[in-house]
Amino acid sequence: MRVSTSYFSQRGLDSILEQQRRLSDIQEQIATGRRLNRPSDDPAAASQILRLEQALATNDQFQRNADMANNRLTLEEATLKNIQDALLRVRELAIQGSNSTMSDTDRNALAQEVNEKLEEMISLANTRDSNLEYLFSGFNTNIKPISRAADGTFVYSGDHGQRGIQISTGRQIFDSDAGNEVFMNLRNGNGTFQTNPAATNTGDTIVSLGQVVDTVAYNTTPQNYTISFVTNSSGNLAYSVAGSVDGQVIPAPPLDAVNDAPDYVSGGAIQFNGIQTSFTGTPVDGD
Repeated sequence: MRVSTSYFSQRGLDSILEQQRRLSDIQEQIATGRRLNRPSDDPAAASQILRLEQALATNDQFQRNADMANNRLTLEEATLKNIQDALLRVRELAIQGSNSTMSDTDRNALAQEVNEKLEEMISLANTRDSNLEYLFSGFNTNIKPISRAADGTFVYSGDHGQRGIQISTGRQIFDSDAGNEVFMNLRNGNGTFQTNPAATNTGDTIVSLGQVVDTVAYNTTPQNYTISFVTNSSGNLAYSVAGSVDGQVIPAPPLDAVNDAPDYVSGGAIQFNGIQTSFTGTPVDGD
């Protein structure tokens, strides 16, 4: 087979062009600092790089989601702390106003501060985040959650939803709480039990909401308890406790419920069967 001179010339030219292309690729790699500048340089490696870039982008989005959720939850925590402080101040004002030595002018001043605290709590319940979204509106983040009707009652205008945010492949967290659960659907008492005064009481005293200090002891025998104020054998104002199931609790039997009752101390803790409460003020024998 004869091979023409032009064929040899073309092969030589193609070889020179190929070397120039390789030189150009090397120069581009040196200039960019990257081995791959286009998928055709190494299709397999390019595919791996693409998957890695997608994974990095997903992780970046998860991090942004986590930061946003953290910011909203931090704001919610601070908001609820301010509401708690306002409620504690209202409680202090209620105790202060129960003092029989206060005049009507004094009580009016207390009432004005209570109203100011109420307006403060309404404003806090309608807190917005940095995106001007309401914290406590559920899914309806553009709707003001709490408002006051003409008759003085409070209305919740959001929904019951909690917005979930994906912070990893298999984990989602809620970035807020719906206002109906936080502000409207409130439990009685301290959320576990209630303390209520008898209608026949004549003393000047306030009972605390109380708390559970031992869940095992508290849940052993559910029952109602009556705390009665008596005068013990020492002539001091004292208290006794009786359960609707257990009977006499304080003083512990077989001590006498009246004569051996422990002295009452205003503000002192009264603890029994996993429960702790206290009284402030001056009750009278028979309350």
